Amino acid sequence: LQGWSGDELVFRLNASDCGIPAGTMEDAVRDALDVWNRVPDSRMKLRYGGTSTTTAAQANAGTAADSPVIVCDSDFNTTTGTTGDGGVMGIGGFTSTNDRITYGMLLLNSDTTSSPSRNITTISTTALSIVIAHEIGHVLGFGHSQYPAALMHYSVGQKASLALAQDDMDAMAYLYPRAEPSDGLLGCGTITGSG
Repeated sequence: LQGWSGDELVFRLNASDCGIPAGTMEDAVRDALDVWNRVPDSRMKLRYGGTSTTTAAQANAGTAADSPVIVCDSDFNTTTGTTGDGGVMGIGGFTSTNDRITYGMLLLNSDTTSSPSRNITTISTTALSIVIAHEIGHVLGFGHSQYPAALMHYSVGQKASLALAQDDMDAMAYLYPRAEPSDGLLGCGTITGSG
């Protein structure tokens, strides 16, 4: 997998079904994007691009015009096929063409009927940013990490702060490496002479 093309990825948000004030959602998204922007060896920069009208059904079907998109889903269990109050707060995914990511979506669980205790309206704003950042990692093309300290560990429920571990940074730098200067631009060459 080669990830997304380019050096910038703009995420849009449909917060209409979040059950959380839009400003709070926007702040959580910005914080989640910012944590991925702190990887010094990565060329990719993530940016919040404003609101979207994409529905959960469109996002899940892969038909959102403004990909990657973040959408709250008040019927999350039906849309995703999960059952009960199982603890799934969100899902992030992508599709690719010729090994290049071309579409991404993130669905957040705002289903207060089927998931009364395990939806985004029941967690702190820090936990919300952590969940969003984890799912953004999936949209970027990352799988789960085996390291419990990593943001991309399968269980983010025990994380108290929004931070990347070395494993997360290594994944970002590997899939989206910073461009290095071409040979000769820095004047690196053979030193001749005597001293």
